Amino acid sequence: MGNNCSGSGSASGSESESGTYTPQNEAMEYCDYMASRGPFWTHDCKAESSIKFAKEGCASWEPTTLIAMFRETATKHETMPAFMIERPCPELVDGHAPPALPIEEWKKWSWADYFGDVQTVAKAYVALGFAPFDSVSIWGFNSPEWIISAVAGVFAGGKMAGLYPTDSPETAAYKVVHSGASVLVLEDKGKLTKIVKGLNDRGDCKRLKAIVAWGFEPASGEKVMITGVGAVPVLSWASLLEKGNAFNDSGQLKMRQDAIKPGTCAALIYTSGTTGDPKATTILPMRPRW
Repeated sequence: MGNNCSGSGSASGSESESGTYTPQNEAMEYCDYMASRGPFWTHDCKAESSIKFAKEGCASWEPTTLIAMFRETATKHETMPAFMIERPCPELVDGHAPPALPIEEWKKWSWADYFGDVQTVAKAYVALGFAPFDSVSIWGFNSPEWIISAVAGVFAGGKMAGLYPTDSPETAAYKVVHSGASVLVLEDKGKLTKIVKGLNDRGDCKRLKAIVAWGFEPASGEKVMITGVGAVPVLSWASLLEKGNAFNDSGQLKMRQDAIKPGTCAALIYTSGTTGDPKATTILPMRPRW
């Protein structure tokens, strides 16, 4: 995993013969590889990568973490809206989308709500057995629950590992196993059926401890059988929040968060897998600042 970054608001540019404008950065705005001994990359998601700096520009900024940036923003803008979603989404009318609901009827999360839900979900992950450096896999379309689930993985001392909504059962199962996911959060019942099939066809799932659904309500006490781990509970989103609110983590969460450094892995971003199994790129927790 690496952290290349260059550029600043003062970058100049040039126009090629074809008329294409190409931004040009000054030499001082590029990372100085000679100033660090590395390692410049690693395959170990538990390792801390060295941070490479430039002398000027955004790559010269002091490194920080996603948690520190999030906490600062939530404190500064706690009453401002972080998410708004049209929910429930109006049904189609004669096959066409109806007018949007008035904005005051949309479901909203303030920055304080967002931060609180992330902390609560992170506690629930710990209660479910999510260990430091574990992954949370998220499978579904864009929604507040997607983002909250992902960021909570970092807040619980691990990383997020998103799946494409269009992934096949085989590809989704590969990513869940490859990422070391101990929690899987998904949107709909169809995806639950697909992931159970994909994981059972593989037969090598060893770490999954819970599945959480945000787009449907699982039956009370519902479990699915996964080869390699046995009966895995399927929780509703509301049940996950209840578990987090009820769990006394005895300071575990703070210790995990304090242990996160700017050079540790925060996310795995997978390729599409067009020419074989998907490949994962690791993203550092200070990357969003850039």
